[in-house]
Amino acid sequence: MELQTEIKNFITENRVATVCFINKDKTPHCISALYAFDKENIIIWIKSSAKTEHDELINPGDKVSGTILPEKFNIMHIQGVQFKGELVKTSISDFKVSQLYYLKYPVGLAMPGYIWGVVIKEVKFSDTVNGFPNKLKWKAE
Repeated sequence: MELQTEIKNFITENRVATVCFINKDKTPHCISALYAFDKENIIIWIKSSAKTEHDELINPGDKVSGTILPEKFNIMHIQGVQFKGELVKTSISDFKVSQLYYLKYPVGLAMPGYIWGVVIKEVKFSDTVNGFPNKLKWKAE
């Protein structure tokens, strides 16, 4: 099943995701970060600096979960995404990923770090229009 247009549009229009990891001690660790969304591959790409606390938690294949909320919160029109996914790393030479990220955040070029991603495997999108709740769910095949 293809990711619904409403979900793609919501993820594309927003910029900050909270991503939650589980460390070696089985303790949750969450970060909030700017992301760029790859609609074709259903991946959110994030840039991090080396030697951050979450740097050692970015292991390809590990499972994570997270949320995406709009920057402006409207109590009459609540929207948000909850997702589950799998971590991936990219090389600095991956032009497509770099282009996608740096076109959205050109200031990121001035900051050291690397780009990594979350391949989204499952989504629940909540959208309360005029007080009526609407939930869309998607799961990768």
